[in-house]
Amino acid sequence: MNGSQKNRRANMKIGKIDLEKKVFVIAEVGGNHGGDPDLAKKYIREAAKTGVDAVKFQMIKSEKLVVEDAPVVPPVTKYKTQREWFRSLEFSPDEWTELATIARKNGVLFLASVFDTESADLLDKLSPAFKIASGDLTNLPLIRHVAKKDKPIILSTGGATPQEIARAIKEVPKNILVLMHCISTYPCNEEDTNLLRIPFLKKKFNVTVGYSDHTMGILAPQVAVALGARVIEKHFVLDRSQPIGDSVLSAEPDEMKEMVKNIRRVEKMLKLRLEPSKTEKKFLISLRRSLAAKVDIPRNSVITETQLVPLRPATGISPLMIDEVCGKRAKRNIRKGEIITEKDLMN
Repeated sequence: MNGSQKNRRANMKIGKIDLEKKVFVIAEVGGNHGGDPDLAKKYIREAAKTGVDAVKFQMIKSEKLVVEDAPVVPPVTKYKTQREWFRSLEFSPDEWTELATIARKNGVLFLASVFDTESADLLDKLSPAFKIASGDLTNLPLIRHVAKKDKPIILSTGGATPQEIARAIKEVPKNILVLMHCISTYPCNEEDTNLLRIPFLKKKFNVTVGYSDHTMGILAPQVAVALGARVIEKHFVLDRSQPIGDSVLSAEPDEMKEMVKNIRRVEKMLKLRLEPSKTEKKFLISLRRSLAAKVDIPRNSVITETQLVPLRPATGISPLMIDEVCGKRAKRNIRKGEIITEKDLMN
């Protein structure tokens, strides 16, 4: 792939969704399904009701992810090793295919994080995009393999330095890349969210940016949109009281629905308009001032600044034009308190 291809920018689309026009919201199921295919199906159906654009899973093959005896890390306590835990979350290719079909029938896109090339090849048949988790930002073989698919790549940056990010994205054309700001702690404290990294990533690397959230609650994703995130990923759980997966940092259905609604509200607020709106113009008439006669101004007399006073409403000449008005002659007798218009002046 040549340099010009890698560096060109175009409007990012995931499926039919143009990220310049709409924030792409992902409900991340992660391991909250507990390895139960029927529960995973329910997650898709319930997530679709919240208004998200996509439902995401983690396409794991434990033996391709972690060494056999790596110990689990909190909050996982049920299993002795990571491989044992991840094995409990695996689905077969047929099960993944069925989940993708259910997502499509429910009007949401099917997405997944891939951790190996075999899973990437399967996902290529099922999804319009790929997610690469923060832990694999340094996994150049995987990134290179996925980049060859020429589909959008959502790349999380948790724990990564700018130098590591710069090296990783050399492998991916910018027109198919979304860099996700992420803090790889579970849960992430609000004071550690570092949300100003979102505009930093956008400016530094000239790419579409997003935010993968690990905080408790739904405030941070909404702030992230205001800071420029065009993709939002929030963990999703049906019942947070159940001690499964990432439930502690996940949004329940009502919360996810509220988050999506608020993100759509924020989108409307972020539109750029350089001129006043029609509604604002109506208010400006009563809020702004016109030049008015401070004293009686005789016809044919030269107008001076001492004869003028700015008064509401803005139905006459703006005080911005006071320098242009001074030195002109009154075309008629202007009484004290009258608003002055262009037709009252002559050279």
